[in-house]
Parts: sequence; structure tokens; C-alpha cells
Amino acid sequence: MKKTSLLAASFFAVSTMTATAGGLSAPVMEPVVIVEEVETASDSSGILQWMILAAVIVAATAN
Repeated sequence: MKKTSLLAASFFAVSTMTATAGGLSAPVMEPVVIVEEVETASDSSGILQWMILAAVIVAATAN
């Protein structure tokens, strides 16, 4: 009886050691992805040039 109990206890001790999740290796870390939004130039700069040209033409015709 004592030998059977000792054998059963050693079997359970060995079987629980292999049941560790992930093992002993270091955890794998995922790289952090950083997304940066880049703003493009708006179309209002082209409108500004046309407005300056129109103001120069109006000023030239007024004289």
C-alpha cells in the first residue's frame, strides 16, 4: 500500500510539472505600432494666389 501511494504521488508530481502554460521560455513581446498622420497642404494656398491676382487686376483697372 505504501509503495502504491508513493508511486501515485510521484506520478502526479511529474504530471503537474509538465502542465505549466508556456513553459520556461521568455514571453514574446509584440512590437508597438505607432501610426503618425501626415497632413498634406490644403488647396486654399492656390485660392490665395488667385485672390491676390484679382486684387492686382482690380487695382490696375481702377487707375
